[in-house]
Amino acid sequence: LPMASNYNMSDLGLYAKTDNNDSFQDNFASMLSPTSGLADGGDANAMMRYWDEAYNAIKYANTVLSYIDDVPGLDNKIRDEYKGRAYFHRAYKYYHLVLQYGNVPLVTKLPTSPKRDYHSTSKEAIFRMLVHDLEFAVNAVPLQKDMEYIGMVNKEACMILLAKCYLVTGQFKEAEKMCDELINNTGHSLMRAPFGTFVPSGNPDTWTVTRNVMWDLMRGVNVCAADNKEMLM
Repeated sequence: LPMASNYNMSDLGLYAKTDNNDSFQDNFASMLSPTSGLADGGDANAMMRYWDEAYNAIKYANTVLSYIDDVPGLDNKIRDEYKGRAYFHRAYKYYHLVLQYGNVPLVTKLPTSPKRDYHSTSKEAIFRMLVHDLEFAVNAVPLQKDMEYIGMVNKEACMILLAKCYLVTGQFKEAEKMCDELINNTGHSLMRAPFGTFVPSGNPDTWTVTRNVMWDLMRGVNVCAADNKEMLM
């Protein structure tokens, strides 16, 4: 449902017909408010779930950033790795919050007392912060091949999110260089031919699926396949 609510903002989720008087595009203001469908227990939309879960994750990242410098005896390299991972998680959530909602409150520290006077920060300022934080993360977090566990934030994930933020801020050359580095020098590469498990689909009479690399990339069974060189994290 949250994904469906997100699609209501695009041509993916809007009715093409014009004779439906009970659709989102007829009256966004009343039908797609933060609480519509939630206060009465209905399912009109779930946009508030994105907001709630984003700020939960931001809270967790800020917890790490607020306390990690006070951990006694922690090696500086390990400290910076965990700072970088926290910056990634916070940036990932703010990246989506800003693109979904526009200007939003920027919270970078844990509140020490109840706070009710939050104000929105411009999306431009938020993205400048994300670029700054992710540049730190790229330099601090190790590549997956140098990590013991799979599933933790690695350098590759930080690199692609930084490239996305470079694009948003208009730093196109920096985005291109970051992607070139990721594709050519991290053990990853673009998939250029079909691979993994072919998952047949479609209808032979109306929609025949001819196997191709993009089809294989988007099949769930191939996302974490060993031969998928585009899988970052």
